[in-house]
Amino acid sequence: MKLYVVHIITRLDLGRAQKVCLSLHKGLNKKHHKSYLITGTEGLLIDEVKDDLNVFLLKSFKWEISSITTELKNFYKIVLILRKLKKENK
Repeated sequence: MKLYVVHIITRLDLGRAQKVCLSLHKGLNKKHHKSYLITGTEGLLIDEVKDDLNVFLLKSFKWEISSITTELKNFYKIVLILRKLKKENK
């Protein structure tokens, strides 16, 4: 059975959660499953994923809450990405 997984994380710093997320993402793709990552553009680990076609980088996606409008736009962008992935992986 093929797995389809989407990881959503605000930034790729050197923390444990980020390292685990990247490890799972890379490991699942190597095992012929589909793993996607939605993240912001900040963090020290961005260089590891910036050329990955299964990674979606959102400039306005940040750890700090800036405004309700920005957060609603981010939510909308994530929903659009999830719908796109659902269509592609039927």
